[in-house]
Amino acid sequence: VAVTEQEILDAMKVYLANSDLIPEPSGAVTLAAVLFHANELPPAKKIVIIMSGGNVDPKLLETLKGELATV
Repeated sequence: VAVTEQEILDAMKVYLANSDLIPEPSGAVTLAAVLFHANELPPAKKIVIIMSGGNVDPKLLETLKGELATV
């Protein structure tokens, strides 16, 4: 499943808005796939998402947090 850069950023915002997790962009790819392309994934009763963090540009992180504050 291929995801767009915007879908990755939107998935990062989901993490930031709903948890204490700080994902790096590549770490949000799996969530983006589930959020925006679930119909392209094989049927499953349970879904596991692998997330990694720590390698995120501080400016990007602040931008995403700022976008959450305006919603």
